[in-house]
Amino acid sequence: MLNSLVSATEIRTIILSTISPFLTWMVVSLLMQLTTRFFGGSGSFSTMLAVVGTSFVPLALGAVLTEFTTAGQVLLDPGSIVSLAVGNLGVALGYGFFF
Repeated sequence: MLNSLVSATEIRTIILSTISPFLTWMVVSLLMQLTTRFFGGSGSFSTMLAVVGTSFVPLALGAVLTEFTTAGQVLLDPGSIVSLAVGNLGVALGYGFFF
């Protein structure tokens, strides 16, 4: 029973981590569209999808760079100063792309 629960959780995690960025993109675009309509805006939903999608590009790039720095830490000795420097570089890049 426990093994099947672990397997189901692993599969669910992979599926949700793949789908959630797209769902977030759609929900944020819809909320932005409704907000602009409420205040008298006149943009289409496809335009709002393009604007919100473009604004997510820095976050996606930051996530990819963070994955590379995390992989670098794993490949290096976890207790070494070089691994610590790579980790700090990843955090700095993450903050840079977030703001």
